[in-house]
Amino acid sequence: MSRERGILGLKKDPKHQLLFLFKVPEGEEWPSSDSEDDDYRPDAKPESDGSADSEDERFLTTNTSSTKSRASTSKAAKLNSNNNAKTRRGQERLNKRKHDHSQAESSQAKKQRKHSTTLPKHASGSHSERTPAENRRSDIGDGKSDVTALTTPGAPVPHLPPELWMRIFSFLVGSSGPLPFLCRASKVCQSWREMASHPTLWHKVDLSYGWIKSTDQTLQWLAQHRLSQCREISLSGWKNVTNNAVKELSEHCPQLESVNVSHCAKLTSVAVSALADNCHSLRELDLSFIPSDGVSTQTLKKIAEQLGATLTSLNVAGNNLKGFHLALNSIMEHCTHLEMLDISNSKFSTDFLMLNVEKLHVCCPSLRILRLANCKVRGTQVSQRVQDESPGFTKLTQLSCAMPAGDSPMTGGGVPDNLLQRLVHKAGDLRLLDLRGCSSFHPDTLLASPAINLTQLYLSQSSITRYSDSLEAIALKWRHSLKVLDLAWTSPVSDHLDNAITALTQFAACPLEQLNLAGTTVTLQSVKLCLQKLGQLTSLDLTSCRALPRGIKCLHQGRAALNKLHKTIK
Repeated sequence: MSRERGILGLKKDPKHQLLFLFKVPEGEEWPSSDSEDDDYRPDAKPESDGSADSEDERFLTTNTSSTKSRASTSKAAKLNSNNNAKTRRGQERLNKRKHDHSQAESSQAKKQRKHSTTLPKHASGSHSERTPAENRRSDIGDGKSDVTALTTPGAPVPHLPPELWMRIFSFLVGSSGPLPFLCRASKVCQSWREMASHPTLWHKVDLSYGWIKSTDQTLQWLAQHRLSQCREISLSGWKNVTNNAVKELSEHCPQLESVNVSHCAKLTSVAVSALADNCHSLRELDLSFIPSDGVSTQTLKKIAEQLGATLTSLNVAGNNLKGFHLALNSIMEHCTHLEMLDISNSKFSTDFLMLNVEKLHVCCPSLRILRLANCKVRGTQVSQRVQDESPGFTKLTQLSCAMPAGDSPMTGGGVPDNLLQRLVHKAGDLRLLDLRGCSSFHPDTLLASPAINLTQLYLSQSSITRYSDSLEAIALKWRHSLKVLDLAWTSPVSDHLDNAITALTQFAACPLEQLNLAGTTVTLQSVKLCLQKLGQLTSLDLTSCRALPRGIKCLHQGRAALNKLHKTIK
């Protein structure tokens, strides 16, 4: 039996020999215990008061969770190397403690001898009686606030009243939003937690960036504890949120004025109806790219009837809109203050959406933004007299009728010339006109437009190819205001394009910033003219321009790139 026992009384194991040395070689000491660390507390447990505020952490998105799971798989492989590293670190930590302790004692002795009679109050015996870890923490304020911060020993921290902290919080929230700042600030101390949970800091909340988990539990908890005074909220991209969570949000947040539930794949008419029933101050509603049941005819009619007095923005883009002409009639009847209507990329139950433009002029006189991109739209038949007497969209600033390349009016693509005339009728404030892919309008419609200060004009792959001789007239009409001009893939006659560029550059104060000439027949001389005369130009796209030499047929972005291009072709 004695032979089977080792020197420590343990049973011998030939596979795992226990080595014992009375004299450990230098450099191989076991690492010291962490019990000597100032902040080491082996029996410490995370504190939790059990309140609702302590549940914040459960809803934070932890970016390190996946990293930890991957690291756990390789932990065993690194165990041997970690043991050696711990041994070295333990010895270094022990030597450093001895060195720092001796230095601290000598420095403290010198200070006491030199300043024994003039020692400040905050640096006197109270610090010497505390541990070094406690000395590294100093209270902010005069003891009334429990806000603490890690500072150097003896450094005074000014007291800030709660009102000033709230102003600081409001500034940060106003510049970057409440998330993730408020969730992180609530972990600092009790005072910060109380301020971070104040409803006034949660007026405008954007949850589409993934700062928190996009689940029903998250939204319900926020609605109950944070969003009672919320005015604007975005849930865009919350694919797993359901009707129950949105319904509870509408019940706890009756002051909502703007709601974005775009790309929420599980919402139906129940959630949308709850918003209409409970949020009577709703001004902006984004229902784009949601299931068709959420934008059914009955649902949209209910929205128009119950929110028509306040609704100014309605986005139903990217949906299957069955019977939308009935819903549109209800919208025109009740939403008299509508400023933005977006039905782009929508599909209708009929081949074309018949749009009564003149009725829309009368019912929605405040309309500023109208987006019909990639929609099969036609105008209803009305007399020329009705068209001429219509008040028009006098406040319209943006009109988008863009279509995919290659579509034609016969296959449903592009707005007919007559419809375009009726849409821009009396639209003197028009700033953006997007006609990309439209192959049926005539340039005379643009030249006859009352818009005199157009800033963005998109004509790529449009019918301007067939009427390239009108490019110069278009350039002359808006060269004083155009900032963005897109002529990509229009393939006009090179002389006509050169004449248009010459017309732009002859205006000394031309504000043009972006010029897209990709796929055109622009000449090198015209490119030089643009670089010399257009002082505000920041972007020039020359991709696939066959008439240009190799090496410059690409997108040139920024003044540095344009200056380099200018030197290259000089």
